[in-house]
Amino acid sequence: MPTYNRAHLLPLAIKSVLRQTFEDFELIISNGGSTDNTRDVIAGFTDSRIRYIETDTKLSMGDNYERALNHALGEYVIFFSDDDAFILTMLEKVKQAINEQKFQMLAFPIAYYYHDGGEEHGYRIRKNSLVVPQFSGELKQIESDYAIKRQLNIMGLLELPRDNDYFPPLIGNIACHYSIFEQIKLKTPKFFPIIPVDTYMITMILGLMEKFYFLDEPLLVWSNWSQNSSVDIKTGKVALRQHYEKLLNGEVLQHVPLKFALPLNCTVNAILKAKNDLGEPLNSIQMDWINYYAKMHEYLIYIQGEGVDTSQEIRELKQVLSEQPVEVQNQVRAATSHISFKAKQILKKKLPVVTRVLKSSVQATKNFLGTNIDNKYMLIQGDSSKFNNVLESAEYLTENILPNLGGRQKIP
Repeated sequence: MPTYNRAHLLPLAIKSVLRQTFEDFELIISNGGSTDNTRDVIAGFTDSRIRYIETDTKLSMGDNYERALNHALGEYVIFFSDDDAFILTMLEKVKQAINEQKFQMLAFPIAYYYHDGGEEHGYRIRKNSLVVPQFSGELKQIESDYAIKRQLNIMGLLELPRDNDYFPPLIGNIACHYSIFEQIKLKTPKFFPIIPVDTYMITMILGLMEKFYFLDEPLLVWSNWSQNSSVDIKTGKVALRQHYEKLLNGEVLQHVPLKFALPLNCTVNAILKAKNDLGEPLNSIQMDWINYYAKMHEYLIYIQGEGVDTSQEIRELKQVLSEQPVEVQNQVRAATSHISFKAKQILKKKLPVVTRVLKSSVQATKNFLGTNIDNKYMLIQGDSSKFNNVLESAEYLTENILPNLGGRQKIP
């Protein structure tokens, strides 16, 4: 658990680990140079399973993850954010899966706790709400190559048929055997050398295994709030760019032709760096640069519509494109002309109507778990919830939702 200036939330995250029904674990907390009372908060916990390390120097996000991982002694490693919460049986369920299948990596879906409210699939979510993905409890295998392709598909760089059952592995929803990190260490001097840290690490991990296991059951509650590290595109006209420039700390993107520090471009850069560092296992990642430029154009127009000033990035895109062969320019122009941005604007204007229709529809489909959203998520709205913070929402999920799951299917 890397942490930085989250003393007000840290106790909830720590308690969600210490209250686990499976008790044989170590909790490594790495304080990356906090200036608040983080040290005092951790000193208030006397559990011997906590191992606390700190530095007076502010560490980057990647260096803080790195420091925590380098102190790990366990056979399996789980990364955990300081503002999230495990369900109380999380480690027990992971251990059960380990007993059934000796895997290198296990992934699982995530539930979302909305501190401040928000929006999901056009449906307004009130403050103090919980959104839970539909789940089967099944333990299944997933081809790593399929996961890599899905990663590119999510970014719009690869066209694939829709897969409603797929949930991507991220840095916070996996349990990995430590041998994987030892293999990565042979390829690169640092585990987390680039932003986004989760994209690079997940791509490296997937490249080192043919398959991984997926337990289709939400074991983690992720905090959705205004101050988590994934800054929302609606936080201001320049906040998004400033956030990523700060994370990059002056580093220039090396693996993509466009250099602007916006999430999609940084993500593509991280994937390509992983491919460069790992080599042959990731040769299946083939960049379609025509599609790259087209999707960057679409992305910039989209977030511009959300209030982000992308004029600087659009100028850079035009300049870089002008230096490409005429054939490339023509293909990108043709690709972008097929994207109907006017349709998006029309949809935005109609959003209140769409939302009202959706509200009346979901009101008629309530079940014992709450409201169904888009047949994929269950919503427990804040005004009817029995919890007041992310830890209590994880306890509610453990005690009131997961027990209603039937017997889990096992792999033969």
